[in-house]
Amino acid sequence: MEALGAPQSPPSATTATSAVLDDDHLLDEILLRVAFPTSLVRAALVCKRWLRLASDTVFLHRFRDLHPPSFLGFYVKTGGTKAPRFVLMPQPPELA
Repeated sequence: MEALGAPQSPPSATTATSAVLDDDHLLDEILLRVAFPTSLVRAALVCKRWLRLASDTVFLHRFRDLHPPSFLGFYVKTGGTKAPRFVLMPQPPELA
């Protein structure tokens, strides 16, 4: 039995990680903050539980609100009878 006021040893990294990953609310917040939709898809492939969290309709609405679609490019019409040309905007490597 430990005396009152005695310092407690810090939890191990495994215990701390398990405490976060076993909590659906915390895991939901972590998945919500991944930078790209492609990363969310990769996270959903980890296990059935992560897939359930990442494919939840409420979660997806929150994700979309936090990460609006990015501007991929635009069309340029140069005149004459030529069809408009699509100009691709630079994208992060994750979306390339």
